[in-house]
Amino acid sequence: MLLLVAIIPSFVFSMIILKRSTDEQERVVTALLKGSTGSVTRVVEREIDGMLTTLKVLSTASTIDNKNLEQFYERARSSLADTDLNLLVIDRAHNQLFNTRVPFGSPLAKASDPTSIDQAFRNGGPLVSNVFFGQTAKRWVFNVYLPITTPLGNGDYLLTLTQNAESMLKAVNRDVLSPGWSAALLDGAGNVIASSDPALAVGKPFFMEIVPALRVGVGDAVHDGVEYRTVTEFSVLTGWKIVAWAKSADVDAPALWSYLWLSLGGLLFAGIAVAGSATIAGLLTQGVKVLARDAHLLGAGRPIAARKHMIAEIETVSAALAEAAQARRKAENEIRFLMREVAHRSKNQLTVIQSMLNQSLNAAESRVDFAETFLQAHRRPCPLDRSDDCQCRAGRRFSRAGAEPVAAVHARRSEARSSVGAAGAAGCAGIADARHGPARTCHQCDEIWGACQW
Repeated sequence: MLLLVAIIPSFVFSMIILKRSTDEQERVVTALLKGSTGSVTRVVEREIDGMLTTLKVLSTASTIDNKNLEQFYERARSSLADTDLNLLVIDRAHNQLFNTRVPFGSPLAKASDPTSIDQAFRNGGPLVSNVFFGQTAKRWVFNVYLPITTPLGNGDYLLTLTQNAESMLKAVNRDVLSPGWSAALLDGAGNVIASSDPALAVGKPFFMEIVPALRVGVGDAVHDGVEYRTVTEFSVLTGWKIVAWAKSADVDAPALWSYLWLSLGGLLFAGIAVAGSATIAGLLTQGVKVLARDAHLLGAGRPIAARKHMIAEIETVSAALAEAAQARRKAENEIRFLMREVAHRSKNQLTVIQSMLNQSLNAAESRVDFAETFLQAHRRPCPLDRSDDCQCRAGRRFSRAGAEPVAAVHARRSEARSSVGAAGAAGCAGIADARHGPARTCHQCDEIWGACQW
């Protein structure tokens, strides 16, 4: 439980930090994508602006009439030789007066984009068409129209630059995009002009509906149940849109993998920590059980050996228990020694008392004399009481100062026993003499038992 309390807050804090880092990274990626789509927009607008500049230069270089069309054709073809642009002159009836894609005088069909042509005549200013399939070029193209006025003052012609739609692939190159993202250039009708995704065909509607047309920035879209993240930019000059998109799953995959790795790493380290804690707990449990057994042995008075253990604290407690067991054993030995000494003294005292009674009985001439002598004998055991007190004090001194050598103790006990035996025989004989009286008897007992004070 304590381990979980230590791990879980760290794990939650790591998740919060990772979430903030992921959000910040997503903001950075979004800013980069907006910058990328903005750069695509600028590339497209520079291209279109260059085409408009070319048209304006050509429109002021010479006048257009039926007499000098061939000269104008040759001059335009020479000017555009090193480019992928071609010049057309279209009248109000949608007829092509010439087209630099083919030799001058070649039969030409009507223009393939009548809607944009009519709109350009109505506006009276430059116009960028949507993508369409050119009948002369036999491929998908787009036009830039510029109405011009003849010397006679009529505006019956459109000076037109046409370019293949595939030339715009350089604007949506994958090199300017983040990994996993694609980009497409869409015309005003939502048809694809160029795309970094080969699966999108030119001239076909974009597979996602980006509404409204002027919407810019980051958004979400769904197609066939798949969620996409989109970044849209709008070109005011052309009316086209630049769209960058990626699957939401692909965009969120790095963050999900980060969370997954964090979770797996957290679980792994938590498992290692739990295993380590379980191992340490097992060692502690084993050590505590050993200490518990030693404690029971200490309570039973059995000897305990100090145990080695990899945990220093347990080893310290084990050594303390061993010392306590040794001290208890020593104390018990002292107590047993003292008890044996007390038992021995008690036997000696009982023997002396028995001898005194026997002497009194033998010296008594009648039962009355024995009774009187026995009644006076209650004062005689007082030296024995003092001898017991002396023994107890000696035992306490023994406990404080430590046990004397066993041989010395036995020597003193034998000496005391011999003294008691010699003096006891003479004293007890005197006890039988009624003329000595009680005072003399007690005095003799004091002399006898004085030898016991050691």
